[in-house]
Amino acid sequence: MAARRRICVLTATRAEYGLLVPLLRAIEAHRALDLGLLVTGTHLSDAFGRTVDAIEADGFRIAARIDSLRPGDGPAAAAETMATALTELTAAFSTLAPDVLVLLGDRYETLAAASAAMLAGLPIAHIHGGELTEGAFDDAVRHAVTKLAHLHFTAAEPYRQRVLQMGEAPTDTFMTGALAADNMRTMTFMDRAELEADLGRPLPAPLVLATYHPVTLDGDGGRTGAEALVAALDRRKAASVLFTGVNADPGHGAIDGVVRAFVDRNPGRASFHASLGNRRYLSLMKIADAVVGNSSSGVIEAPILGTPTVDIGPRQAGRLRWETVIHCNENADDIDAAMTAALDRGRQPAGGVGAAFGDGHAGERMADILADVDLAALRRKTFRDLVPTPPPAPAERPVFVIAEAGVNHNGSLETAKALVDAAAEAGADAVKFQSFKADDLTTATAAKADYQTHRTGGEETQQAMLRSLELSEDDQRAVFAHCATKGIAFLSTPFDLRSLAFLADGLRLPRIKVSSGDLTNTPLLLEIAKRGLDVILSTGMATMDEIEVALGVLAFGYAGAGDGTPGRAAFGRALLAPAGRAALRDKVTVLQCTTEYPAPADDLNLRAMDSIFARFGLTVGFSDHSIGPTAAIAAVARGARVIEKHITLERTMPGPDHMASMEPDAFTAMTAAIREVGRALGDGIKRPGDGETANKSAARKSLVAARDIKKGEPFTAENLTVKRPEDGIPAGEYFDWIGRAASRDFTADELIS
Repeated sequence: MAARRRICVLTATRAEYGLLVPLLRAIEAHRALDLGLLVTGTHLSDAFGRTVDAIEADGFRIAARIDSLRPGDGPAAAAETMATALTELTAAFSTLAPDVLVLLGDRYETLAAASAAMLAGLPIAHIHGGELTEGAFDDAVRHAVTKLAHLHFTAAEPYRQRVLQMGEAPTDTFMTGALAADNMRTMTFMDRAELEADLGRPLPAPLVLATYHPVTLDGDGGRTGAEALVAALDRRKAASVLFTGVNADPGHGAIDGVVRAFVDRNPGRASFHASLGNRRYLSLMKIADAVVGNSSSGVIEAPILGTPTVDIGPRQAGRLRWETVIHCNENADDIDAAMTAALDRGRQPAGGVGAAFGDGHAGERMADILADVDLAALRRKTFRDLVPTPPPAPAERPVFVIAEAGVNHNGSLETAKALVDAAAEAGADAVKFQSFKADDLTTATAAKADYQTHRTGGEETQQAMLRSLELSEDDQRAVFAHCATKGIAFLSTPFDLRSLAFLADGLRLPRIKVSSGDLTNTPLLLEIAKRGLDVILSTGMATMDEIEVALGVLAFGYAGAGDGTPGRAAFGRALLAPAGRAALRDKVTVLQCTTEYPAPADDLNLRAMDSIFARFGLTVGFSDHSIGPTAAIAAVARGARVIEKHITLERTMPGPDHMASMEPDAFTAMTAAIREVGRALGDGIKRPGDGETANKSAARKSLVAARDIKKGEPFTAENLTVKRPEDGIPAGEYFDWIGRAASRDFTADELIS
């Protein structure tokens, strides 16, 4: 028999240990693995409850104790703790000779352990990578550990995708589910009476379970938020409150003092517990009327149990959010209002988000992977380049549909108004026209484009054709007013500086559409940006470098550098400057476009949106010159947030653009399809929908007696089968029941229970 692999698992805090228990049990039970448990951090500190005693009481043998936590409440103490952990863990790895080190989460001790493993050439398996906690330096720690790690166990699919985005190999990145879901599946919860007896105090409703940790990226470390929390709790004299202890992040002393002072002021209804232990903590969470604070357990465990959460401040910003989680700012009024909403909402059915966090067998799955993975191959990490696909529009901000009237009014105000009516009735968000002075736009001898000649003949010049298609400023004002009566936004493309001034100053438009032909028109782009206007930028005929130059011009103007000396070098510097990049993210949408009328499918290149997004990180869309709705709908599915499509009253009308346009009925159908696709894309989280949940019982199967079974008879492949409905033991547990003794008699075709 092959030697068992030694899997070292590090734990530094009570919360982390509570999550790790299912994995520790699974490693102990696995015949190919040997557990080496490393205990450090607050576990060994009397001030934080000395939770190492609870670990031993759970029956785990400790392979090494790393007494690294140094006294103090600031960066210096944290740095000394990390330095000690780095030194001591390096020595422990030399002694224990593990095959793999398992780390969970984002504690600074975790980064020290990962660094020690790197120096020792030890493969790292990381749990809970890909998540975000934007209010704490834990966020940076987590991502750093991801890059040091070789194997990744993520809690949900969006988190796995983020790890892949960081260049990690798909073959080594697993969506195992959250260990928290394992705890929910296997936990024998204490009821209210047991908890009251165990804690020695009554637990009347409303019961609030509170935890508040330092917010390490805040200027005061989160003290303001802690004071706001207790101020809000002071208003709720009827609530009983259980505070759990603060973690050891820098700033913990100040928050601990705020919490203890509140408990001292409210001895009859509040209590403080440095550590409740995993079973008591989750049991309290299960019966609590609300979980309040900024702990990750409020946004992971509490939603699975159906307990409403008030999540305060930025510490957990970026994590997946569920309907049971109410976020609020760090002030007493907002916290109080959020608590009212949580208590009014009440408990939800348990397991509502369980599918997103796996099936409750994450620990077993991780153990199997640790036993089977090719360790030699695992050590040879390579970076996997990934072209990010632009994310689809969220449901609350659907795709912005522009009906481009362009010059399809043929110079007629009445036709222009009719196009507004058609666009509004078709469900478009905006109708776009073109603003130009023909004499400013072209020379007197400029020839028409081939498609224009094909549609309108070759006798007149381009300037003469355009002069017949101009709308006067008075006409544009009338169209603008008509749009307001129809509830649709007026949008226009200026082709010269005089027209831009009219749109910006005369009509006060906040947003400008820039045509593909003007992508290299740096004077026009600079003037648009100096005015602070939002831009929708078409990129027909352009290379990626030309797009970059255009964005640099806009960044130069937006960032207030317009009084400097414009030029290619200055534009490049503006594009790289933080202020310029921030302005572009807020104000610019870039459209993939093919400057052909009509554009054939082979030339549309919708994947160029991916490349634009990957290079610039800006919102992308599609200006569609093709025939029919297919390309526009496909672009939405690929991440386009803006769709622009020509509209005409009738494609057979004279004029250059009608044949490449869509008639009102077809435009209406396309818009409806775009909205439907937007809804169908969803949020990317794989979980049963409401309609599916109603069908699970009828469609899935349970364990069923294949024949009569006597009490005490073992279940076998001959007497056990699976059939609909799923009202008994799920079919997925079939092999776990083979060999068990029947607890009672079963008749043929009876559900096993």
